[in-house]
Amino acid sequence: MQRYFDVVQNRQGTAVVGATVTVYDSNGNLATLYSNNSNAATSNPVYTNADGEYAFYAANGTYTIQIAATGYAGETKPGVVLFDPLDAGIVSVKDFGARGDGVTDDTAAIQAAIDSVYLSNGGIVKFPTGRYIVSATIEVPQRVTLVGESFGYVNPYLNNFADAKGTILFLKAGSNCNVVLFRCRLVNVFGTLTEQQLNTVNVGATHFGGIKDITVWGNRSATANPPTTTDTNTLGVGIYIQGCRQIFIEDVVVAYCAEQGIYAGSYDYGTGDIPSNNLSLSKVISNFNAGSGFEIYGGDSLLTNLTGGYNGGNGISTNMSGVFSNSVFWNNLTRGVFLGGYTDRSDAAVTGIHSYDNSSDGFLLSGAYAPALTGCVARGNGLNATLPSQDRCNFSVQSNCEKWNLSGCTSFGIDYLGNQSTRYGFFINNTTFAGGLDGCRDFDSANSFFIANTQNIIGHGGVTGLISHPSVDLDGGSVTNAGTLRFASWQIITSVVSQTISVGTNSLIAANVSGGATVTDISYSAALGLPFVIIRNINATAVTFVHDVNKLRLANATDVTLNQNEAVMFVQVTGAIWQQIGGAY
Repeated sequence: MQRYFDVVQNRQGTAVVGATVTVYDSNGNLATLYSNNSNAATSNPVYTNADGEYAFYAANGTYTIQIAATGYAGETKPGVVLFDPLDAGIVSVKDFGARGDGVTDDTAAIQAAIDSVYLSNGGIVKFPTGRYIVSATIEVPQRVTLVGESFGYVNPYLNNFADAKGTILFLKAGSNCNVVLFRCRLVNVFGTLTEQQLNTVNVGATHFGGIKDITVWGNRSATANPPTTTDTNTLGVGIYIQGCRQIFIEDVVVAYCAEQGIYAGSYDYGTGDIPSNNLSLSKVISNFNAGSGFEIYGGDSLLTNLTGGYNGGNGISTNMSGVFSNSVFWNNLTRGVFLGGYTDRSDAAVTGIHSYDNSSDGFLLSGAYAPALTGCVARGNGLNATLPSQDRCNFSVQSNCEKWNLSGCTSFGIDYLGNQSTRYGFFINNTTFAGGLDGCRDFDSANSFFIANTQNIIGHGGVTGLISHPSVDLDGGSVTNAGTLRFASWQIITSVVSQTISVGTNSLIAANVSGGATVTDISYSAALGLPFVIIRNINATAVTFVHDVNKLRLANATDVTLNQNEAVMFVQVTGAIWQQIGGAY
């Protein structure tokens, strides 16, 4: 509350006595006035005294004052702002004229409340329960926190029509803009970032603000599905963080945005790009957005208890370093979780994430640096049957992902309709960088494990190239295209050229050579380096292997003849030399 005082004089400078002073609030209604700072109400209008003076107290806000008197031309004073510095730290948007009635455009009043808190060196802007219509982006500068009273939505799963509830920032139809923008007010002063109004240095663009207990409604459409429909607003992110550090978002719903629900990225204040680092997101729901639910780029952040479903993009895309835990992503039109990074060399610790029933992959690790997934669960991902099989995986690791690690992760191939939608439980398409695969298992996927190169797999106990329990629990499943090991089928050869059996990359060879053959050498893919080869004769004509210490070293230096359905096993010793193990059976 603040005291207002003024004097009424005519053109000759003489006091106007007994003038009527009427005060209206920002909605045009008679304002509530007080005689002191202790909420003692007084009449409205008030009157000037013998010296032409008048005074009153009123709550923080914007007012219009009208003055009238006999023989006096009258006066109107619009836009009178009352703000008591003693109230600095907490203001209500309703003190500045916001109505929250779902009809009035409250943009200007909300921004005025935020600006007043910023100028008082920061604090809280309170939003009582209501629907606050905004038609332009609400800019939140440093040290300002928006706090509502409740959040949520109703009905989207019941009848495909959703409505917001609680304290709501509701984007007006046709506004086509971001709803809330977090960005510091900084200017480049000779190479140093300085606050515009307060003239203090803030090189790191630290913010120390946030948003809590509020629903942010992008108003892209009236229907929940499909989430890509943008017939009401065609542009706009729900919460946009530009080049800020130390921002918290807690107990917030962001929904129905024409672009991403929450986006955090870099911003150039004039001295070069500053990333959005050190963010804290907790208990945040981002659903039904036309873009991804979350796109968080930056580092050293804490993301926990997030929910992202029915978004037109990914449930979450992030390249951040930090901690990402205890969250759920489902039914998104692309992936559940996309972990990127590459040039940013993110090293996120990802724990206890559940990703299910997404159209593409449950988890995609592409370009990330040292992402460590522990105890994550993926189920029934790959619902879009038009996608290639390699894009319908529960866990997918791409070839540009460095120092990755999956530990104790579980894949279930059956979707919510009971269909085997998932083509691969674990698709490890990494031929460049080694990564860890320990204690992971798949149930019911079409293919349990695709491993491009087992030499890049670091299994249990740090052993490289070991594909066995407890590194990978096949549980009756199979390893497909494992590079150095293939057990799915026998490769049939029907001819022996230059007395050489060519095995390529296959460890199991079924010889079906009519008329018999003499074999003096085995050729193979040197790039993969097969550890062993088993050759089985499936023809009625015998196949003979000739001993040579520089090629085929046979047991007891004795040639081996395979009759029909007999087999012999060779182990690579070095280079082109193979050693027979055991007898011929």
